[in-house]
Amino acid sequence: MFYKYIDKDNITLAPHPLKVNGRDIFTTDEKIYNEYGYYRLEREDYPQDEKQYSPYYELADNIIYQKWEEIEIPDVVEDELNE
Repeated sequence: MFYKYIDKDNITLAPHPLKVNGRDIFTTDEKIYNEYGYYRLEREDYPQDEKQYSPYYELADNIIYQKWEEIEIPDVVEDELNE
């Protein structure tokens, strides 16, 4: 599957078939998808610890890499729970 990189928080799935100048292109050729701005997605495993993470994406060398960014969760103070 191929995706278009929008920004670090968003990617979108490539259409199948590709629509180019009103024509349908049926292919699985990575070079053709790359030519129209769609790239392979390399997924990274979710970290296996007790923290929470949010995915983000980077485009490099015609590959979109999924990575994980830790979500900062504020500590809950006992007094806040009693309010």
